[in-house]
Amino acid sequence: MMPQASLLTRLQRLIETTYDWTTGIQSLAPFLVGDHGYKVFYAGREILEESPGDGEGPRTLVTWRGGPISLSVYYPDALVRHLEEINPLKEISDKNVVAFSLLIEELDHLLMLAWCARYARKVRLLELEFHANVTKYFVLAHFLGRATRRVRLTSAQREWIYHCLFWEVGEGLPEPQGHRYRTAARLALRFVRSLESVSAVERVRVLRRFARQSWASQRTCLESVDFPARSGLLGAV
Repeated sequence: MMPQASLLTRLQRLIETTYDWTTGIQSLAPFLVGDHGYKVFYAGREILEESPGDGEGPRTLVTWRGGPISLSVYYPDALVRHLEEINPLKEISDKNVVAFSLLIEELDHLLMLAWCARYARKVRLLELEFHANVTKYFVLAHFLGRATRRVRLTSAQREWIYHCLFWEVGEGLPEPQGHRYRTAARLALRFVRSLESVSAVERVRVLRRFARQSWASQRTCLESVDFPARSGLLGAV
């Protein structure tokens, strides 16, 4: 059992179009793994790092055996059933925002890794988490605006998304995972708040330009005291 093709396809198109990515992935189907496939083919042996907890959550799977890198995404059957029952295409609320965020996060990891592999671009774990947090925010904003028929979200709606995504992130996780998740959330929150004042068209331009910088350059900008003025992020778009 896999997430509805229409939902995942829409997410893939939205993410790739937003960042102007060419990932080479024509169909997500070969990259998706459910409970049975995960137990048979992976059993928790992905190479990025040892996953904390009992291993029941969704995750991006990366394997390498001396040849091409293999990528997959594991979505637990229970998460898929939950999103089928409370479809994000119809509703975004406390009932499904966590599950939907997890769906987006792992898909963003997959697409970013595929894009980086295609263009021989190095990527760090912290950058993956930061990027996924940014993507989750804008995808949730897009779907929430669609569900509530609003072109621009209210302040209360934006704060609700901030709370869902960035508060208490990394709590209870062992180190260094906990520190990485907290850092990624802090930087992502700072980044998305900096884009509140620009139009949707300008926002896409900024996202594309910023994502193509090296992670070292991105983090230097994000950590600067006078960000975003010093970085010129909101100028010359």
